Amino acid sequence: MSWRRLALCAVAVFVTQALVNGTIFALIMDRSFNDPALFRPEGEEKIAIYMASRVLFVGLFVYIFAFWYTRRGWLPGLRYGFIVWLFYSVPMTVGFWSFMRLPDGLALAWIGIGLAEHEASGLVLGFLYTHPVDGLAIRRAL
Repeated sequence: MSWRRLALCAVAVFVTQALVNGTIFALIMDRSFNDPALFRPEGEEKIAIYMASRVLFVGLFVYIFAFWYTRRGWLPGLRYGFIVWLFYSVPMTVGFWSFMRLPDGLALAWIGIGLAEHEASGLVLGFLYTHPVDGLAIRRAL
């Protein structure tokens, strides 16, 4: 496993998540959940902190799949995305919903967006990592 390939996969996952999240967010959120008491006004968002957290998440997402998740292919990629969704998006959203005045529909939308985002990311990684991690097996296949 090369760091270059790891970085390229991280970029592919980052773009995939941005496209999925941005598309669904634009379709659902602007019309249904425009609550000024809940969201920061435009211009007061903390974009740099948000981007740093996304880069960290994507890096960990790709690293764990590349080095610890032994199965490869599109179906294991979808399974991996589902597992990460269960351990990350669902508990985080339920936790926010439990303590904040987060509308029920918004919490459900965040869970749904998280599912789409992680499944698409897992699918991309499954396609990009189709060979075994073992270097000897790679050399034999070539």
